[in-house]
Amino acid sequence: MLHTHVLPGFGSSPNDLCPQCECERLVALGVPCEIAWRASRIRQLMDPTLVSPKLMAELQEELAELERKYGKKIP
Repeated sequence: MLHTHVLPGFGSSPNDLCPQCECERLVALGVPCEIAWRASRIRQLMDPTLVSPKLMAELQEELAELERKYGKKIP
């Protein structure tokens, strides 16, 4: 399914990440869809210019938990 990035300025920062594009990339690499979707949403939020160090640590722990569930590092 094609989609368009409609947020003004989206993609102008190296931290911008479209969760749908990231999920599709992960699924193409063999990550199960459920894990890929959650990982893509977490990665979208992991912008050090927008979130506090505490929240970044929580997001990193959540991503690590997904990797434990997946059984290896998520690409």
